[in-house]
Amino acid sequence: MKNIIKNFHNTKVLVIGDIMLDDFLYGHSNRISPEAPVPVVVYDHTKTMLGGAGNVVSNISALGGQSYFIGAAGKDDDGRRLGKLLSNVCVGNTLYKLPDFRTVRKMRIVSNGNHQVTRVDFELPMPDFDPQDIRYLKKMTKQFAKESDIVLLSDYNKGMLTDKTTPMFIDIAHDCGKTVIVDPKGNDWSKYEDADCVKPNWKGFNDACGFSKHIDFKDADFMARMIDGAQDLLFEYNIKNLLVTASDHGMYWITPDGNATHIPAQARDVVDVSGAGDTSLATLGLSIGAGLGYEQSIRMANAASGVVVGKSGTATLTRAELTAALKNQFKKTQ
Repeated sequence: MKNIIKNFHNTKVLVIGDIMLDDFLYGHSNRISPEAPVPVVVYDHTKTMLGGAGNVVSNISALGGQSYFIGAAGKDDDGRRLGKLLSNVCVGNTLYKLPDFRTVRKMRIVSNGNHQVTRVDFELPMPDFDPQDIRYLKKMTKQFAKESDIVLLSDYNKGMLTDKTTPMFIDIAHDCGKTVIVDPKGNDWSKYEDADCVKPNWKGFNDACGFSKHIDFKDADFMARMIDGAQDLLFEYNIKNLLVTASDHGMYWITPDGNATHIPAQARDVVDVSGAGDTSLATLGLSIGAGLGYEQSIRMANAASGVVVGKSGTATLTRAELTAALKNQFKKTQ
């Protein structure tokens, strides 16, 4: 796997999805406000990062890969900030500016180290794409997909990946001979039909299966129920692989033949889970795009997400950190 990591710099990934700005306002607090029972945070500094699908791109760049990006923003100051940040991590991007849309921004106020006090979201519903928009998105997807080794769809349910655009992106990628991996959102997976791999978190998986009561890891029939639910989704939507991320329970890779592989999580002190799913998607995409098989790529993604949960904010990791995490994972399996 070390050779694959070295080859990341030759791997090109197209990321399509919902992008946003992540602002972290850091300060300190030692008293409660006299106006309301809330802490008073004395401001110190701000960190701004690419969030959502943008964090997938940041992770690809940090690991030495090359990325193209397609997404949407507003014609506003935040949209301009997004464009500048993207230009630092992409070899090419289409940040489609919509006039009646507000660039999505999440502002987190963090006190006394890593304690998040509150989060403020700035967003408006994304307007529907008109026929001219669709033609342009189709053109850019074809152009970037031809240049890429793999295509990743990062859905945060902000309006980029709709019932109309998502099948279009998948079809274009497949026409170009590229594998498509989806990080999904919501219960209806019909728009992800024919994807090569869908990567839900545990809640998303249970909700998509329609389970009124989520599967309990302690249940004796836990694995059987999970495989049954997974196979229903795989067959209904013609998905070739399902990768369920289950936080400290690790990852479960399920294929249509009912084969399930469990990759245990690496024990770490969790500081912040923000963006861990983006990191695992980026690492999985880079690994498969570089020629590694699914199981080894999933182990890569599992190790990568284990590193970033130990960091504050919307974090990334380096190739050296990933290599060290894989060595540690290998030792524990001995």
